[in-house]
Amino acid sequence: MNWLVISTVMAGTIALMGIACAKEPANTNHYDSVNMLRRSAEAGNSDSQVKLGYEYYRAIGVPRDYTKAMKWFRLAAAHANSDAEFYIGVIYDDGDGVKSDPVEAVKWYRRAASTGNLAAQFNLGAAYDFGHGTRQDYNLAMKWYRIAAKRNFAAAQFFLAHMYYLGHGVQKNYAEAAKWYLRSAKNGFAAAEFKLGVIYAGGQGVPLDFSAAYFWTAVAKDNQGASSQIQSDAVNNLSIIASQLSNAEIKRLRARAAIWVKSHPYNDCPECRG
Repeated sequence: MNWLVISTVMAGTIALMGIACAKEPANTNHYDSVNMLRRSAEAGNSDSQVKLGYEYYRAIGVPRDYTKAMKWFRLAAAHANSDAEFYIGVIYDDGDGVKSDPVEAVKWYRRAASTGNLAAQFNLGAAYDFGHGTRQDYNLAMKWYRIAAKRNFAAAQFFLAHMYYLGHGVQKNYAEAAKWYLRSAKNGFAAAEFKLGVIYAGGQGVPLDFSAAYFWTAVAKDNQGASSQIQSDAVNNLSIIASQLSNAEIKRLRARAAIWVKSHPYNDCPECRG
C-alpha cells in the first residue's frame, strides 16, 4: 500500500483554529432587542454586558465596533465574569481594534480559565503548547488540554490525543492517543476523524483495520467543518485505502459515513473547526 498523507492535517488545523477560539456567550438569548439588552447592561448585569460586547464584536444587530465591544467586556470583567475575560483575551490575540498582544491575551485567558471558562482553558493549553504569548511548556499544555477535554471540548480532545501521539509532555502512547482521537471524532472534529483513518490504516494504538480507516477518512472528507487541506488529504488517502477493500465494502462504508456525518455535526466551537 502506498504511503498515506499523515502530516499536513496538523498544519491545516492549527492555521484554521489559530489560538483564539471564540464562542457566543451563553444564557443571554432571552433578550429580544438590542435596546433591552443595553438597558440591562447599563444597569450592571454582567451577562448582558458580555452579550452586548459580543454583538458589537460580531456586528449582530449593531454595526461592528471593537472599541464598544472592549468597553462592555471590560465592565463585565470588572465583576469577574469569565466570559468577558476570555473575550478580552481573544481581542488582544487577534488584534481587533487594539495592537495584537499575545502576552496580554494569555494573561486574560489564564484569568478566565482559572474560574472555569472552557474555551479559555483550551486556548491556554494551546498557548503553552505552541509557546504563543508565553513560554512553551508541554506539561502545562497537557494540564489545560486535559481539563477542557474531560469537559467534552472536541478541539482539546484532539490536541490532547496529539500530545500522546507525539510524546509531548507525556510518554508516547498510541493507545491513549487513539482513545482521545475517537472522543474528539465522535464530537464531529474533522482533524480527529482524519487522524483516526491514519492510525487504523497503520495499526497505531488500534488493531490494523482498513474498513475503519476508510470509514473515518470518508467521514473527515464529508465533514462540512473540515478545512480544504483535510478534505484534499482525505481524498488522497481514500484512494490508497480503497485498494485494500472490495467494491461492495467501499459502498457500504460510504453509506455508513454519510449517515454518521449527518448525525454528528461539529458544534462544540463553531469558529474552531478542524
